[in-house]
Formats: sequence, C-alpha cells, structure tokens
Amino acid sequence: MACGVALGSACSGAEAPPEASIVASGRALGPSEVSGALVFGGGVTLSRIEIGPPSVAPGEDVKVAFELQGPPLDLVIALRPPRAASFQVALGGVDAPSPERPEDPRIRSITHHAATGRVEATLRLPQPWHPATVVVTVQHAPRGRAAPTRVTSGPRTHDDLGILGILDVQPTPTRALVRSVAPSPSWQPDGVLDEAFWSTLPATAMVDTMTGEPVANPTEVRLGWTPEALLLGAWIPDGDLRSTFLDRDDPLWEQECFEVFVFGSAQRRDYLELQITARGVTFDARFERYRDGDVSFSSTWRTAVHRRGTVDDARDRDEGWSLEAAIPWAEICAHTDAPCPPKAGTELRFNTFQFERPRRGPVTAFALSPPRVPDFHAPENAAVLELLP
Repeated sequence: MACGVALGSACSGAEAPPEASIVASGRALGPSEVSGALVFGGGVTLSRIEIGPPSVAPGEDVKVAFELQGPPLDLVIALRPPRAASFQVALGGVDAPSPERPEDPRIRSITHHAATGRVEATLRLPQPWHPATVVVTVQHAPRGRAAPTRVTSGPRTHDDLGILGILDVQPTPTRALVRSVAPSPSWQPDGVLDEAFWSTLPATAMVDTMTGEPVANPTEVRLGWTPEALLLGAWIPDGDLRSTFLDRDDPLWEQECFEVFVFGSAQRRDYLELQITARGVTFDARFERYRDGDVSFSSTWRTAVHRRGTVDDARDRDEGWSLEAAIPWAEICAHTDAPCPPKAGTELRFNTFQFERPRRGPVTAFALSPPRVPDFHAPENAAVLELLP
C-alpha cells in the first residue's frame, strides 16, 4: 500500500527517537506533499497527512505528520490493529451493544496538548504484531471535563476516531526468548507448573491460528532450556475437557489436543510433531519430508498433565488443564536441522497449536505463532526461539 493510504502520502524521513515522540513546528508544507483532510467541529481542519514507511515490520517506527489549522486541540495519535480500529456499533435500541471501544494492549498512542500548525509524531509498532495492516488514527481528547470535538468530515468511526491512513505490516513470526533454567536434579514433569523455575519464564499467549488476533482467556506457553532438553509448560483454559482417545498414536488431532512442532529451520523437511491430550495420551511422529511422516517413531520426551476438571463429563464445569514437557536435545538434533549442540544465541523454529472443539459451535484453533496458512506443518511463520544464557 502507499503511504497514508486513507488520505495521502509523501513519507517523512526524519530520524526517530527510540520509543515515541511528537513535536509541533511552523514549517511550511512543500508543493510535492499530497493533501487530504479531516474536519473537526469548531473550524479545525487536519490536512496534508504524511505517513511512512509504506510497509513496516514489528518493532519498527511509524512516522506521522500533518498540518492542523484552527484553534489548538489536545490530540491523541495512535497505531491500532485493524479489528480494534474498525470497531463500530449501531447506536440506540434496547439490545444495542455498548458503544464504548474495548481496550486492546497492542494499541500504541501519544498525546499532543494544544496542537496546532505542523505536527509530527513517531510511534513504534509493537512486537509481536500479526495483523497484515496497521491503522493510524487521531482523536480529540480534551483535558478535564470538556466534551471532545467531533470529526464531522473525512474517514471516521462512530466514536470520532479519525482515520489518517493504513500501512502494510511485514509478516513476522512471534519471537520468544528462552531462558536457561536449572531444575532440581530429581525433577520429573508432573503437569503442575509449581516449580520455582517456571515462574522465572515469561508466559506467551497463544492467538487465533489464521488471523493472529488475541483470544479471550488464552492458553499461555512458557519455554526454558537446559543442556539436556527444551522445556515446555502450558496452561490450557477449558470449561469442558474432552478426549475419548486412550492409546498412544491415536489420531489425537481429530479431537481436542495440544500440538508441538519442532522445525529447526524454516525448511519444509526434518521436523518433529508431538501431541498430548488432557488425558495425558500422546502422539509422536518424525518427518524427513514435508507431511511425509513416520508414525512408528517413538519420542523419549517426558510429559505429564494436571487436570482441573473431569474429562468427558458434561455435567460439571471444568477449569482447564496444564502440562509440562521436556523434549531431549538429542532428539531435536537427530531429527531436525536445528543448530547443535544448543548454546546461548542458538535459534530454532518451533510452534504450538491447540484445538478447541465445543459440543456446540465451530471448531477454533490457536497458535504460538500463526502460520498464516491453513496448515500446521508450514514452518515459514513458526515462532523463532532464541536461547538465552
């Protein structure tokens, strides 16, 4: 997409401070800059919008500039995911939803008080960021109890977010920093996640497999490593634990399960697929070629689950289940092209998936890093794990 797709172009080339900044100046606009406009009540016009670069990666800066003519306004400039930016409601009516815009932790914003003249801002796109675009917005946010000035003309929402532009976001996988840990020599997985080392590892929330959007009450994944194994812990919220499979290497993916793919690199070959259910039943396979698996392979990964509820009992309300797993580096090194032996600085591709199959309603799936295609075996956008000391 072009810079400032909604209202104009001409990307700013000014150097960006580390996080976010905004300045106002009286610099005259050049003749090559493209004019678009938002009109606020009270005779305030926002025009000559510049947004860039046209394509941005998570963790990079977005530069915004425009000309504000009329009385000064307190403005909030923000980067918003498309779902958050497009929130709309039909106002009024007995069953009308709340018109209040829900919070979204991915939004990045900055406030400029008494803005007028030339306004420039720099905001950093958060990481991870999975939507294909980012929407740049502006709104009047007065101090005190004064009523906000409405946007009366130009692209806008029901609650007066002015749309300045839309930028493409370069597809970028989730990046997870995996810390070295030192469990007790006698540690064995029991599924409870109550050992002290788990609390030192950050929890990464799994997201919708196709869109990358956050989900309510998400599964959280923790990753650590020792010289012997890659350690995985997860809490899987589930109000109705279900799985009828009882034997190892049953087709667990046909029901609810938690899946692990260890790819090594982003090449479609030489990877491991490991699965486990709330019953603790496992599936394991190795792949020398894409989707050409050897189900007779028997992994020596150590696993355990802990349930807060009863499997296959619709009469009660469950909380969910947790799991612990230790995947031996010897297996990862033998069956993937991950750099070995593991050491601080090593990177490898890895992904986790979870199926939710309610008794009524559609099947949903969640991922540590969304593959962006309907294929769990696709490693191109699998998470990048970096081992830390």
